[in-house]
Amino acid sequence: MKISFKEIAIILLLAIISGTVFNSVSASGVEYIYQAPAITNNTIISLYEIKNIVEKKAALVIDARPKSQFTRGHLPGANNVPYNAKNKEELMDGIGFDEAIVVYCYSKRCNQARRLADALKKLGYKRVALFEDGIVEWKKAKYPVVTF
Repeated sequence: MKISFKEIAIILLLAIISGTVFNSVSASGVEYIYQAPAITNNTIISLYEIKNIVEKKAALVIDARPKSQFTRGHLPGANNVPYNAKNKEELMDGIGFDEAIVVYCYSKRCNQARRLADALKKLGYKRVALFEDGIVEWKKAKYPVVTF
């Protein structure tokens, strides 16, 4: 049995179309081109967005929890600036006021991230976003956690 070029082209075209349709409707589909979210003050970052931000190092990620909780587990690449630290300016030394920053804490019920984000805005940082779901949702998704 000999298959013609036309038949191969049709099979490939159907495979591409069905793969594209499946990817578009699937909850686990992948993006074709990653685009980092536009981070401005008061932007709320989703779990999907923070995962991409962490993987691509697209923003400075800050854990607002106390150091003792930070050391027990935090997002990869995250810095620790406790929400109640008296030396926030010192901890943020070298971070430009226009740099994209995403702050998180424990969960939506935790207000530490929001309090730190507000303090950073008062210090002059212009692009501070919140990952409200926090480390709890990150762990639920079975994403990697750094401990030390």
